[in-house]
Amino acid sequence: MVRMMSKVALVVLIAFGLFGASFVAKAEAKGKAKKKVGFFTKMSRKIKRKVKHVAKKTRRAIGNTAAKIEDGIMDAGVAVKQKITGKKQKTHVRGHYKKGQKTMTNGHFRRVSKKKKPAGGGAPAPAPAPGQSFADPAFPQ
Repeated sequence: MVRMMSKVALVVLIAFGLFGASFVAKAEAKGKAKKKVGFFTKMSRKIKRKVKHVAKKTRRAIGNTAAKIEDGIMDAGVAVKQKITGKKQKTHVRGHYKKGQKTMTNGHFRRVSKKKKPAGGGAPAPAPAPGQSFADPAFPQ
């Protein structure tokens, strides 16, 4: 009886060892191996990316064209008003995309600033010629 039980136990242990090792090997193989991407999958991904890129460029081009048309109309209106009143207080800024910006900045009016005089911090005074000294306005010569 003991002999029979030991044979059965030995067969069970060997079977368990073989099947257990095969399960571990399959689990490791799943974790390590990368799934290969097929040719048609690669091509469809490339086409989708290219279509998105072209659509973005087209959308921006249409937006810029519309902004140029709107800017021309608004500038014409400002020019007419300037002819009538003689004043130009504002100008129209065309809609645009800033670098790296996803959305378009809408066209808008901005005030035309009046010319301001410099606040005394202009160019430095010229140096005196050799042999002459500085003329101080507080002490006349």
